[in-house]
Amino acid sequence: MKKWLLLLVTSLLLVGCVEINLNKSKNEENPPQPNVEEQTVSLLDYFPNKPIEKQFKGIGNEFAQYTETLYEREGDYYPAIVDNGGTRVLRIYRVTDKEITLVHEQPEFYEDIIPSIASLESSFQDKPLLTLPLEIGKMMGDWKIVSLSDTITVPFGTFSDVIVLEKTNEDGSINRQYWVEEYGKVKDEYSQKDESGNLFEVKSELDTIKQKTR
Repeated sequence: MKKWLLLLVTSLLLVGCVEINLNKSKNEENPPQPNVEEQTVSLLDYFPNKPIEKQFKGIGNEFAQYTETLYEREGDYYPAIVDNGGTRVLRIYRVTDKEITLVHEQPEFYEDIIPSIASLESSFQDKPLLTLPLEIGKMMGDWKIVSLSDTITVPFGTFSDVIVLEKTNEDGSINRQYWVEEYGKVKDEYSQKDESGNLFEVKSELDTIKQKTR
């Protein structure tokens, strides 16, 4: 009787060991995947944190060359003026650790003094430019994230781990934006093929950056 009990106990122990080893093997083959929402990325890192003037070189169109001047931050808001030589546009960005949003855009802005954020808030309309979590295929309005790891070269230099956003228009043309840490958007691109298959492209690429003293 004792022999049978010993055999039974031994068998149970062996079965338990086999199950533990099988479970261990399964876990090693299929390690738990990290939750995308647990990303430690802060989108504050994807926007300049001080007043600067970003000059973009234009290719393919006379108005592709432009300057974007970013002014002193007011809370979560960054005022900016974009000047392409033909017109000036006032922009207000809201930047937090989870989003970069264009909340105000005013064409034909030729004032010398930028209005206060408080005076413009009633007209704010959110247009998300970049939001967490960062996932390939994610849509933000009409824009889709198509890459999180591109490498590109612009006149200012070479960047890696570039976030690429893409928008396909009704006429088949494509717009792309390229975002990098510290500098924000460093390239705009528009492309379209004509009926003969010839490619037409317009590009705006970061060329120089100047620090603003005030």
